[in-house]
Amino acid sequence: MTALPENLCVGHAVADDEHRALLVLVERLGADLKAGKPAAVIQERAILLHGVAAAHFAGEEQAMARIDLPAADAAAHCADHRRLQGLLEQFIALFDDERRAAGVDSAEAARFLEDWLAIHIRTYDREMAEASARPARRSGQPSSSPG
Repeated sequence: MTALPENLCVGHAVADDEHRALLVLVERLGADLKAGKPAAVIQERAILLHGVAAAHFAGEEQAMARIDLPAADAAAHCADHRRLQGLLEQFIALFDDERRAAGVDSAEAARFLEDWLAIHIRTYDREMAEASARPARRSGQPSSSPG
C-alpha cells in the first residue's frame, strides 16, 4: 500500500486512509495520462476518482456539522469540494471523445490533480482535524471524523 507522505497526514486514521486511497487514484490517473492510455481508460479512472472523492467529501461535510469549525471555513471547504467535483465532471466529459481527449495536456492535468489534493489536505483538511480536536458544539465530545 502506498504510504501517505507525512506532510499530508492529518492525524486521524480514517481520514488518512481515505486520503491515501485518493492519492493512489490520483497517481494512477496521472500515470495513465502520462502514458497516453486510451480515452476510455482515462475516463474510467476519472469516474472512479469522482465517486471515491464524492463519498469522502460527503463524510467530511457531515463531520463539519459536529465540530467547532467556523461557518465561513466550512463553506470555503465545501466550495473547494464542489470545485474539484465540477472539474472532474468536465474532465470526464472531455475523455468521452478521443479527438477532444487528444487536446488535453496530460502532464498538466496530472500535476493539477496531485497539487489540488495535496493543497486541499494541507489546508482545509488539516484545519478541520485541528477543529475536531476541540470540544464539539453539540455533544461536548471531539468528532470522530475529521478531514
